[in-house]
Amino acid sequence: MPYAFVQQAHGSSLTSGTSLSTAALGSALTGGNLCVAWVIYFGSQTTCTLSGAGSQTWTAETVYGTSTDGFVHSFYAENISGGSTAALTASFGATVDFPAIYIAEYSGLATSSARLAFVGQIDSTNSTATDATSTANLGTRIVTGK
Repeated sequence: MPYAFVQQAHGSSLTSGTSLSTAALGSALTGGNLCVAWVIYFGSQTTCTLSGAGSQTWTAETVYGTSTDGFVHSFYAENISGGSTAALTASFGATVDFPAIYIAEYSGLATSSARLAFVGQIDSTNSTATDATSTANLGTRIVTGK
């Protein structure tokens, strides 16, 4: 079965805070699909947990970044239960600056043993002319699994 992008939602803040939510999803999540989420913020590295979006079980996969360039936490929820359009909320262990959160739903991808990876880097210069994987383009997302 070929994979397909289904939908996405995001949220961001131009202030500091200890939590942030996406907008509600446009359609109900489909049971059996894979959801991936990325949380981005500036400041000191801290813990991040997810809730909502149908109360899926979110697995934290990667924390990538520096205090200068910001941090990216990646998560996945495989074989989701579906049925919800609820927003996804990130809760931080400390106050973070300028947080952003993204959720994407895919069909036809790993329903077990998923792994996420980023190809690229966070670049504080935001220069896409010299680096195709700058802050403006966090790079290619790779999802593998069964």
